[in-house]
Amino acid sequence: FGKLWKEERVGEILNELLGFDLLLQIVGDFPPFEPESDFEEIDLRLILADLSIVENKLKRIEKEKMAHRATEEEAVFFRKLRDHLSAEKVLSQLHLTEFEKNLIQGYSFLTVLPRVVIFNSSEERVEEDLPDSLIARLKERGYPHFRTILPIEREIRELEPEERDEILAGYGLKPGFVAKLKKAILEALGLITFFTTAHDELTAWLVREGTTAKEAAGHIHTDMERGFIRADVVHYDDLLGCGDFKKARETGHLRSEGKDYVVRDGDIIFIKFSR
Repeated sequence: FGKLWKEERVGEILNELLGFDLLLQIVGDFPPFEPESDFEEIDLRLILADLSIVENKLKRIEKEKMAHRATEEEAVFFRKLRDHLSAEKVLSQLHLTEFEKNLIQGYSFLTVLPRVVIFNSSEERVEEDLPDSLIARLKERGYPHFRTILPIEREIRELEPEERDEILAGYGLKPGFVAKLKKAILEALGLITFFTTAHDELTAWLVREGTTAKEAAGHIHTDMERGFIRADVVHYDDLLGCGDFKKARETGHLRSEGKDYVVRDGDIIFIKFSR
């Protein structure tokens, strides 16, 4: 993206983004790139792409209103989107009613998607502060962001932890970038991880926040959801603190929950079900 995004490829690139659940934006933070202008250029292109969709929709609404196939309420909503985008704001900042959420479905708006931003820095710049105005823009948008030297992160992947940490410290970088990035992506997508264990193997499952124990059982196997009886649950951190499942049961950390229990990120779950 940024300066490498040639004008003749803008439409092609925007089309490739359709259908994605999240945007991971990597911003150049090394000469000749300037992080603020690089971020804002992509931001504006995405806003303009959404604005084009809204303006075309408003034109159709005016024609459909004449034929009584569109309502004034629909027109008011899309004018609201137009005004919001025209102010260079992203659609993810809007608080929508249930009616408005239904209206927006079916449109491939890019600025409604969650976004995570990585600033790919140089050794010279990585310890400098990002501009206050850029940090304010990211907070306003609600975009989690990270700053690192991606080539260095790539080079140290296969090293031992102690050696990795030593190299990162030499560049003024903190360890754990990949783990923090994964966590931010999952949070932005509204996903959590729960675990099941069998035969001394731990299996991770991704589900939406708000998933109940019975619904989580269905992710493992439909038979488990149909015959759900209960779930024995202990959080991963509590199990580590107790040392084993027996101690977790004795201390009350391992407990039985019903079908409506809302699964937490990091839960270890044993599903009881009838076959």
